[in-house]
Amino acid sequence: MGSAVWSADLEVGLLWQDHQHKRFFVIRDQLARSSKLEDKRSFKLALLQLENYVQDHFSLEEIYMNQSNYPGSADHFKEHQIFIHKLNRAKREFKLYLKELAEEGYTGTNPWLDLSLDLEIWFVEHINGTDRRLANWIISHPVQPT
Repeated sequence: MGSAVWSADLEVGLLWQDHQHKRFFVIRDQLARSSKLEDKRSFKLALLQLENYVQDHFSLEEIYMNQSNYPGSADHFKEHQIFIHKLNRAKREFKLYLKELAEEGYTGTNPWLDLSLDLEIWFVEHINGTDRRLANWIISHPVQPT
């Protein structure tokens, strides 16, 4: 994938959110290594981890948005759907690439390298914008235990 690395600049101020965001970069690195090596087994495992991560991370954010009556929740949810769409497209294109790679004489390039960069750019921009706004809201409007 791309060259972005986790740093304090990406911290949004919520421990659970920052911890999960760091996890994205670990999974991203696993995907990058396995896709470059065309290690199907490792790639599928890392992709499953990314899918589980997305489900867990987005679900938790959406719970906090609902419980804190976050005014930007509809737009934030739409951004989550965009990422899921991008991830599903990347999965389809990589699967097609592996199928074509198995055919004799295929000379195409690995689409995951470009697609993963697209996912990474989206994710970093999401952290720095949408997630930062959500974190600021949650910090200033704490959810009371019920």
